[in-house]
Amino acid sequence: MVFFALLCLLAIKIVSVAGRLAHRSVCRWVRLRRAWRSGLTAEARCLRTFTTTHGGDDSVVRTRRHHVYEFRTGDGRSVRFEEEGGPATVAEGDIVVVHYA
Repeated sequence: MVFFALLCLLAIKIVSVAGRLAHRSVCRWVRLRRAWRSGLTAEARCLRTFTTTHGGDDSVVRTRRHHVYEFRTGDGRSVRFEEEGGPATVAEGDIVVVHYA
């Protein structure tokens, strides 16, 4: 009986984690789709690039590349944002086109 109760708790935990991941993915997809469809673009400058690593010891080490960009909107506001997992070809000082909502 205890085994089945623990099994149910584990299943509930797995479903809740999967639900949170799905929610995060859908929110990101909606945000990106809104930005692409808005038609608003600007030139952004890459201010900084850096990498982070996760894992080690007995697990696989994963490295993620990050970029920090800054651009001005059509109404003159300055916007700075960080992109995780961006292209390896962008270096500090490069100008890229960004889409924003």
